[in-house]
Amino acid sequence: MKLPREWVRGPQWTSSVSRANWEPVLRRAQETWLELEVASITENVRDSALVYLTADELPRAARDCAAVGMGFSVLAQEPAGWRVSIHKPGLAAAWYSAWEGSDNQTIGDLLGFPECCNAFFREHWVCAGSRDVTRAMAGVDGPWEANILLRWLGVRLVPHLPCSGSCASTLELAGKFKAAGQRMGLDLEALEAVLRLPAQYDAAGEVAIVSTPHFRFMAGTDARDQPRVLRRNDGTNKLPEPASHELNGFATSNAMRQAHAVVARAAGLVSSALDLGCGDGALVSQIAAKSYGVEVDSSRADRAKARGVDIFLGSIESFAKQALVAKCADVDVVLFMPGRLTEMSDDDGAALRAALPRLGRRLIAYAYGDWLVRPGGLHDLARCAGFEVVCSFQAGPGVQAAEVRSL
Repeated sequence: MKLPREWVRGPQWTSSVSRANWEPVLRRAQETWLELEVASITENVRDSALVYLTADELPRAARDCAAVGMGFSVLAQEPAGWRVSIHKPGLAAAWYSAWEGSDNQTIGDLLGFPECCNAFFREHWVCAGSRDVTRAMAGVDGPWEANILLRWLGVRLVPHLPCSGSCASTLELAGKFKAAGQRMGLDLEALEAVLRLPAQYDAAGEVAIVSTPHFRFMAGTDARDQPRVLRRNDGTNKLPEPASHELNGFATSNAMRQAHAVVARAAGLVSSALDLGCGDGALVSQIAAKSYGVEVDSSRADRAKARGVDIFLGSIESFAKQALVAKCADVDVVLFMPGRLTEMSDDDGAALRAALPRLGRRLIAYAYGDWLVRPGGLHDLARCAGFEVVCSFQAGPGVQAAEVRSL
């Protein structure tokens, strides 16, 4: 049976310890590139991205692009889905013309590829009919930003195939992608950690095997003898810190951003805010430049401090009894999760309810996920905690937020 032109199998983990430590990091790295590849357009890194979407993903992606004013051009149907260009407005005609005419020069230009790498691609992928240009690169080893040996797993920092592992134009473009990711708050640490791993590329027949100290995978390559390729970058055992969304209890960074955006809309434009149970400070630091937080976990509190949040390290119950209450008095908004009050003792809950109105001019209650299973959602949860929703009610998938007052 003839193998398909494009395929990948894996990853296969070298040990249970490696899997436990590195599988979450690999997933975070994949998620980061998936977001960054398309966000590079809205962040003005380039004009277009070329993506592969399944039939199920196609309608939602089209709606998402329309919502932010991006063009969405369906170029071709492939065996298991569709090839689509996501681009800035006004480029649809150029994309259809270039795609139908197999104009790879223009396609590369539309995608923002460096000219040296665009020429490399046309020579080795198009003219030579290759499906794996690894051995044709002038050198594979180099800075982690240009590492494309893990591209089959969806882990990379540049969207193209570099002409070498140290291509200056590639590194310049990678810097722009990094800057965009930093502006968006993406998990670049996970991406860097995976791309820094030493990697070995071997090929036999039409099968390429890429191995790192923690996992390996197989992918399709050309049916020809290929030399072993090594990347010697360090970082084998360098695990990144947990991602912000993991510390705050979200499945993905995108889910956290969407949930935090709902709370921020309820809070409105403010200059100061206090979050009771602030995690790593991602929410409160987004809402106000002058931010305060209460957090019982020291590692989360340290991350919040690094964001510029003035932290009280301890429980919410003890916070109401400490001197920091006076320090935080009269902030614009106090953010809190009303479900926490329902878990406290009667005395602690009563003390916090009495303290809350003294801490800020407005109270913003918010809740996520399982806290909203009540038929009335946040309205019922707030009432059980001794509050009622008064205005600014906002909702999104798995999140609700609103201004409240004491009953």
